[in-house]
Amino acid sequence: MLAGKAEATYEVLLDAAHDAWCDALGQANVLGGAGRFGADTSSFSGEIPFVLRPQCVEHVQAAMRIAQQFRVAVYPVSTGRNWGYGTAVPVRSPAVVMDLSGMNRIIDFDTELGVVTVQPGVTQGQLSEYLENNSLPFLVPVTGAGPTCSLLANALERGFGVTPMTDHFGAVVSMQVALPDGSLYESYTRSFSGSGLAQAYRWGTGPYLDGLFSQSNLGIVVDVSITLQRRSEQEAALLFVLDSNQQVEPATSEIRALLGECGTSIGGINLMSRARVSSMLLGAANLKGIDSPPAIPKGAWFGFGSVYGTRDHYRATCRRIQKRLRPIAGGIRFYTSQDARRLLWIADAAERLGITALTGMAERLAAATGVVAGVPSMFALPLAYAKSGRPLALRESMNPALDGCGLLWYSPLIPMRSGYVVRFLEFAEGTCAKHGLDAPITLTSLSARCYASTIPILFDRSSSESEGRAKACFEELVREGMKLGFVPYRMGAEYMHLLQSGTPSCGRLAQTLRQSLDRDGVLAPGRYSFD
Repeated sequence: MLAGKAEATYEVLLDAAHDAWCDALGQANVLGGAGRFGADTSSFSGEIPFVLRPQCVEHVQAAMRIAQQFRVAVYPVSTGRNWGYGTAVPVRSPAVVMDLSGMNRIIDFDTELGVVTVQPGVTQGQLSEYLENNSLPFLVPVTGAGPTCSLLANALERGFGVTPMTDHFGAVVSMQVALPDGSLYESYTRSFSGSGLAQAYRWGTGPYLDGLFSQSNLGIVVDVSITLQRRSEQEAALLFVLDSNQQVEPATSEIRALLGECGTSIGGINLMSRARVSSMLLGAANLKGIDSPPAIPKGAWFGFGSVYGTRDHYRATCRRIQKRLRPIAGGIRFYTSQDARRLLWIADAAERLGITALTGMAERLAAATGVVAGVPSMFALPLAYAKSGRPLALRESMNPALDGCGLLWYSPLIPMRSGYVVRFLEFAEGTCAKHGLDAPITLTSLSARCYASTIPILFDRSSSESEGRAKACFEELVREGMKLGFVPYRMGAEYMHLLQSGTPSCGRLAQTLRQSLDRDGVLAPGRYSFD
């Protein structure tokens, strides 16, 4: 409910808004009840009286004009699969959810410059199919969330991956946005459509305003133009092993050097703790109904990265990686998609003879090389099922929120400075242990200067005690971590209030802009608003 509205008055306004939305969008696009949008990977929930399903930009504009007229809060989602960050539950409720998944057109593809323009409902899987069907040699900016998740939403949340376009919002060159009053904003460069400047250059002239719509509630982005990485002659997955926590910092120093030396020949590099790999294998085993997951090779940390280039350049990059990592890492290997296919063939032949030991290894290697090649998969999603959850047999794809999984993502930024990585590991592992939880840590290079860490706080969602410990651990990680300078790169809907602490100057400016664009706070109240 919006501030200052009595309940009876709100109900009257909501009914009037409902009738207006039915007229503007059509009754088939105004649904009653929360449906799948009320479920999260925790007990977090909200009151969702209606779900709007706009099918075009004009629908979004009309819906927001009506929301403003009757002062009813609206919370937009792209596909509603923000698992571990609140899924599709509004930050504050009651609020009407605007489901943008029906706006799923690939509007344009500039094959010369490698820029695709997509609506909010376009998924990783849909773009992958489009590229394959049209024989377009580009990589999908894949993430661990899987092929059913929105490209646009991940970019706006500043998601990342291991392909050379590591920073997904950094790959956005222009956009169109429906503002809270229903008017439209377009990137400055789109005014010069004759030359196609909007596919070639991000900044334009004057103030750069597109960034206002990333992680904000200042508008509804209805399409973005995203730069894609062209496929290379050679692509491979990089794997290596570290024996202890003490090797993470020297490994970080070498990773920093490699990323500086090799540029886009290396995508992102992940360092995954033993607990992280164990959780992934346990989740996959639980999904298959297997009592015990496969054994993990020796090692405390497992490195995974990606290498690209012409054949000569690729070989030179591999040699450089080996030279840098060999003094501190073991098991340095490079695997191409051809290697993965050969292992799958061998594993299949062995399985027909009753030997199954190679099957899981072959499947994991195929998934890893697929990620490097920009092929969306469910490879990482089983992690959500490590402590609880079971997929419904009649549904084609996994949905951790509906399947009863317990998951909260803690995702802080870690500068690649001497001492900081070790300090973070000690803090994260110590805090999780204090609450009786594992610390399944991954460190992903965003650049040669910074890691994004992701720690899934996994718990049994059927147990209030288990969830209570998980939430207490998460809140302590966020609050105490920020005191140490480990700031989350994104925040889940349930915990937006943790961003209020201190109300920095950027927060004050955000509030001023919010008041100017949306005086009554109709659009996604509480979302990254620092209020």
